[in-house]
Amino acid sequence: MRSYKILAFIIFLFITFNKAQAQTNSSSSVAPSDAVTGYTYDFDAAKKIIIEHQIQPNETNVIAKPIIKQKSFPKIGNNKIADSAYHESLKVWMEKNPTIIIEALKSRKDIVIPFIK
Repeated sequence: MRSYKILAFIIFLFITFNKAQAQTNSSSSVAPSDAVTGYTYDFDAAKKIIIEHQIQPNETNVIAKPIIKQKSFPKIGNNKIADSAYHESLKVWMEKNPTIIIEALKSRKDIVIPFIK
């Protein structure tokens, strides 16, 4: 009778240990829900590629086309000169629309960078 109690106790400990271990393993592999993750982008590089596509479109800057197609996007005039007023209006637009820029340029790993804080 005593051996049954010892055996039952050992089985109980084994099950308890396995449940505790499973909870520890599953909770350590999942990132906390309040962790800040996402993407950021190199502002100057994005600005450069956007302006280049408007002035002289080619295969290397065609990735900026979805950005320029936005209704609210400030386009360069017919003279194709990016003066200081245009740079300022582009800067304001880029600060208000980071998601559009990130989605369009996500394939360019040198411009769009993932981050985890």
